[in-house]
Amino acid sequence: MSTENSENNRSNLAYLSNQYSIRESARAKHVHLKVSLTNGLEVVVPKGYDKQKIPDLIAQKSAWLERVQHLLKLKSDNLY
Repeated sequence: MSTENSENNRSNLAYLSNQYSIRESARAKHVHLKVSLTNGLEVVVPKGYDKQKIPDLIAQKSAWLERVQHLLKLKSDNLY
């Protein structure tokens, strides 16, 4: 991956990690991160989960988010 692409992914990741929706689920037992082209990043949390923990969780999962974002971009470009 070139330096320009890497920087682009980081800036997109920063945007993605700042722009997310939270869905509280009575059935969820753990936190789930879902990424899609249409909805962006959705964080599914169990009822009563401390939502202040979400930014740290997203930061911990940054490598995974970068990989998923890259795969979604490839799919959207019909290269996957």
